[in-house]
Amino acid sequence: MTITCNLYTNGQWHDAEGHATFTRDNPLTRER
Repeated sequence: MTITCNLYTNGQWHDAEGHATFTRDNPLTRER
């Protein structure tokens, strides 16, 4: 798993566009 342009803020993963892609609660809820 390679993280490149992702930002981890407030316990959530945000992609390059600032969309929440992953959350600490359910990391597999929204894949990509």
